[in-house]
Amino acid sequence: MDINFELNPSDADVKLIYDGLDRYNEPIFGDMRFKNFACFLRDDKNIIFGGATGFILKNIAILKLLWIDEAFRGQG
Repeated sequence: MDINFELNPSDADVKLIYDGLDRYNEPIFGDMRFKNFACFLRDDKNIIFGGATGFILKNIAILKLLWIDEAFRGQG
């Protein structure tokens, strides 16, 4: 058996990992479905200048991506 590091793995291969983890955890934690979320920093013209994406599992939010336009960085 070999361990292989892969860039851009197929969706099917990644799904296999998630499904296996779900089967392992379901007897302990119950329903393990993720809910995706996003929040956005928008101006009055609805233009996006930043935001965050991630997912929620039970009562835990996992931040996946965060971006703020350079013009708005460092302002606290």
